[in-house]
Amino acid sequence: MNSLTDCYKLINGVEIPCVAFGTWKMPERIAAEAVKCALQTGYRHIDTAAAYQNEQFVGAGIKESGVDRNEIFLVSKLPNDDHGYEKTIKSCENSLKRLGVDYLDSYLIHWPVLVQNVDRLEEDLCDTWRAFERLYNDGKLRSIGTSNFMTEHIEIIKSNSDGHIVCIPDRFSSVKECRKDSKIYWADFMKKYRRKWIEYLDLNKVYYDTNISRLYYAHKDIDITKKSIDLWKKIWDKKDLLIVEGEYTKLGVGNDLFSNVNSIRRIICPSTNAWNYYSDILHVVKQNASPNMLIIAALGPTATILAYDLACSGYWAIDVGHIDIEYEWFLMGACEKVSIEGKYTNESNNTVVSMSSNNDSVYNSQVVFYIGVNQ
Repeated sequence: MNSLTDCYKLINGVEIPCVAFGTWKMPERIAAEAVKCALQTGYRHIDTAAAYQNEQFVGAGIKESGVDRNEIFLVSKLPNDDHGYEKTIKSCENSLKRLGVDYLDSYLIHWPVLVQNVDRLEEDLCDTWRAFERLYNDGKLRSIGTSNFMTEHIEIIKSNSDGHIVCIPDRFSSVKECRKDSKIYWADFMKKYRRKWIEYLDLNKVYYDTNISRLYYAHKDIDITKKSIDLWKKIWDKKDLLIVEGEYTKLGVGNDLFSNVNSIRRIICPSTNAWNYYSDILHVVKQNASPNMLIIAALGPTATILAYDLACSGYWAIDVGHIDIEYEWFLMGACEKVSIEGKYTNESNNTVVSMSSNNDSVYNSQVVFYIGVNQ
């Protein structure tokens, strides 16, 4: 690279300047003046995001610079709360309006934080990506991509480490055991993404089913749920548990999921964006885990990485995904994904219900460490 205008070429032929001027943490008029000066200095790649709350002023700086819009490579990003097809379309259009432009040179999914389990890809990231493709085809975006996504997830899928079991959705051959809405969902998912999955999978490797923690809602045969619950309870029967969970996850609280364990200790982490504290979480877990302890993790995509790293270090750890919420739905005979009082229920219309202070003395006595949350 010899100058600020030297470029890389993207797969679709669009050229992106190698060096960008970032605007994170730049408030209002500071952003406008900084962007104007950057462009007048020679920068041609400007990076912002809806989450930075300064798009309006970045747009003002672009106009005030006097540099032709066609000479600028402008990037913005989709905020975490706007994943999903319709919300993505609207969010992008709002960004264009705030920036005062007709198109973006690149639009990125800012964080993968809404994906809690691989079997939610369609309704979350894949729906979001489909919206990106529409915006791209409509000429509103010149290129599309992701930001802050972890290559570790792909590395885990490819892992051949001893003592590490990799789970993927067991929907490649049949969906006949699913009830109607899940059957339609999975048939459509596999039609669209089967080839992409196969690109990452080792066809000589034995994989297990990630849906083992999705033990109720998708199944039309309730006997499968009952058998699954019995098998899960056998795993931790008379074991000492170290639960690593989100602040409002509360695994086993208010139900008998862990009624047969010997003891429970808990490490409490943020309900969202736990990856921001990953190094601390891994360190604290190792400090509090004993050789014979079973570590149960429920931290969205962070739990997948945590279970892998702990397995590589010789610990016994399981990413249990949505098992507690699924068990709650089973106990109440839910016919739809409803919120659970006092628990983080990311797949319901109301994510959290009545999150008042926790006065459960048993639960509080089990907590040994808080990371990234108020005690």
